[in-house]
Amino acid sequence: MRLRILPAVAIFILSNSLAAQEVGKPLPAWSRGTLDIHQISTGRGNSALLIFPDGTTLLVDAGAANDGVTMADTDPRPDATRTAGGWIARYIERAMAPAPPHLDYALLTHFHPDHMGAPTTASQVSKSGAFKLTGIAEVGERIPIDVLIDRGYAYLPPPDDAMLKNFRAFVAEQQGHGLKEETIRVGRADQIVLRHDAKSFANFEVRNVAANGIVWTGSGDEARAIFPALNTIAAEDKPSENMCSIGLRIRYGKFDFFTGGDMPGVPDAGAPDWQSVETAVAKAIGATDVHVANHHGSIDPESAF
Repeated sequence: MRLRILPAVAIFILSNSLAAQEVGKPLPAWSRGTLDIHQISTGRGNSALLIFPDGTTLLVDAGAANDGVTMADTDPRPDATRTAGGWIARYIERAMAPAPPHLDYALLTHFHPDHMGAPTTASQVSKSGAFKLTGIAEVGERIPIDVLIDRGYAYLPPPDDAMLKNFRAFVAEQQGHGLKEETIRVGRADQIVLRHDAKSFANFEVRNVAANGIVWTGSGDEARAIFPALNTIAAEDKPSENMCSIGLRIRYGKFDFFTGGDMPGVPDAGAPDWQSVETAVAKAIGATDVHVANHHGSIDPESAF
């Protein structure tokens, strides 16, 4: 495994043999048997492209907060000549070249603009005119997606705002072109699978670890609720959207990678301990080689445990 930082992306590559890499030079092409993990930094939220050992592809998030609009907290990366979704799509196209770009899976950890995109006054309209191009909708307009996985709408339904309406319009149109939308099934390792040659890589697994206050126990496919029933929780302690984030563990042989959206680990002063979703997750997954800092490395994740 090797970590390399570039101006617009941090890349983890696990492989038996690694080609020499130089800043400013094209990355070595993915090769069979290699797990490529590309963390794409646009300055507008989270996004990661994973290419599994058999070539199966997974996009985790496509953040586009304040897309095309001046934002005081961070500059657009690499620059403002493209939107965040445009940069993500371009990166995928180049990473998969010369093969046509294609996503077997796309997963949204939770319903926030910096993980899925939200329309702004600067957003362009899709070819059909049915939705605006931002985040995952912009990526999906350019690159076919087979399966789109999110946390679902039953638990703590997200606000029916402009962001969600735009997303639902994108999903509805793409379903007419073969897209399948699924709700994450926590505890399972048979929802995101190798789609091209699973038999050759029996030591590879994607485990759905957490979402919506449900966490894998670490045993079989069992999962348990760590949040109390919603009707028993005081209004000030209700779970937040971040607390409902999807967490995934990707295991390839002895290598473990974990990503968990904006999952919190340090509750606010006086808040209940169950809000430390990380604690339950850590007990389930154990030692991990690479962990993406939850919530962009903010003050609330990465608890001492």
